[in-house]
Amino acid sequence: MSNSDGLTKRGFLQTLGGAVPALRLLIAGTPSTTEPAASKFTPADCASLFTASDSDLAVLMKKPVRFEPDLAGRRFFRGIPFLLGPDDPRQKRYVVLSKRPDPRMTSRVEIPAVKPASFICLAQFCDLDPNETPPPGSDVVEKVGQPLADLVFVFEDGTEHRYPIRRRFEVNAVSVHWGHLCFLAVPHRQDIPLKLTDPLPNARGWGDLQIGVEDSNYAGQIVWLSAIANPSPDRPLKALRLEALSDDPLAICGVSLFHGHQNPLQYGRLSLYRITLPEPAGEKRWDVTVDLGVVARKYSLPAFDVPSWLASSAVGIGQSSEPGEGARYLYAEVSACPEATLTLRDRESGAKYDFDLSRPAEDHRVEFLERNKVWLHASVLDASTHQPTPVRIAFRSAEGRYIPPYGHRTEISTGWFQAYGADLKLQDTSFAYVSIPQRIRRRQIGLARLPHI
Repeated sequence: MSNSDGLTKRGFLQTLGGAVPALRLLIAGTPSTTEPAASKFTPADCASLFTASDSDLAVLMKKPVRFEPDLAGRRFFRGIPFLLGPDDPRQKRYVVLSKRPDPRMTSRVEIPAVKPASFICLAQFCDLDPNETPPPGSDVVEKVGQPLADLVFVFEDGTEHRYPIRRRFEVNAVSVHWGHLCFLAVPHRQDIPLKLTDPLPNARGWGDLQIGVEDSNYAGQIVWLSAIANPSPDRPLKALRLEALSDDPLAICGVSLFHGHQNPLQYGRLSLYRITLPEPAGEKRWDVTVDLGVVARKYSLPAFDVPSWLASSAVGIGQSSEPGEGARYLYAEVSACPEATLTLRDRESGAKYDFDLSRPAEDHRVEFLERNKVWLHASVLDASTHQPTPVRIAFRSAEGRYIPPYGHRTEISTGWFQAYGADLKLQDTSFAYVSIPQRIRRRQIGLARLPHI
């Protein structure tokens, strides 16, 4: 590629590669000894408010409830702490709301608000809607949006604000059919990232490997999590009240107050972070987790020499590379709440380092890469005819990260018949095939090389 000023593609990319800014976040230099979410939430103790046991629910609800035996006590669901009921299913461990007169249910319950909160997080489920799976020939209407209860914010000045808890919005049944998910709630189990190199028997199917995640939407019986915004988070909150609006039962497992500013269940787009390690080491020594989100992938890079790579005669030919055993950086692709905490743990010493993704601190550095998006419109010309031509191309950042053109994959599956896109991986080197014309969008453009034509 060249332009009217005579700047070559290689020269342009070398110039641009060092000009893209990164957001630098600094972090406390001492290891972490506490759970990151502990200071962000206050779980409410509802033990004295529980009205029903598992055996009670077997009578009150159409759908049997059989949760894991350890779904009790203090538990973290997607990073949110809840104080659940006892581990004995014969004891009361649910607040069941309903307008039906029954001693195992209540029409109203009030929870003192011990601290200010911007979001109220509910762990809950409701009864099955038989209209969602009617018998053949039935003419029925699903109860999507049915108001089951009101969450009432009671402020110190005596004013109140009501928010409805609706079927298939803030809550759903404990198990659902395909496609019958919530609009504003998520399952209590976190999604599990998958690697393209995972064997197929360990995943639910070939398709899961392609999307890189095993979702939790249909994994067993589900407690649904919903985060409801406080309309006036700066006003003193006296209590939270739950009032039944329907005969259909709604079961509350736990309540937690969030003290941040962003919805803890809404994750941002996949973002790439570069973590400066406390000491150079291989990738396997370090664990990376995030309290309110998912770490999709972590990796380190082998040594990368820019001049040698650009001047190499093996253009377009795959090369093998040694893993970065003495790497200074660890890379993590993360989808998380903006107020999440990224935690780096040393498997050898057990030391943990917390990276606050919402505000800067001091010492150890984590960089948010690819923050700014830019469009690069490229025309690859044949050296002899000077006409546009398809080409196999590889973009690299200054540290050696592969940056695919827009619409191409960062990771390329090398499994038999597992990748059908215009991408190729030769040994440890990734390439993309681009056609004419090709629009290439990248958030950070570094270096590139083309095979000779």
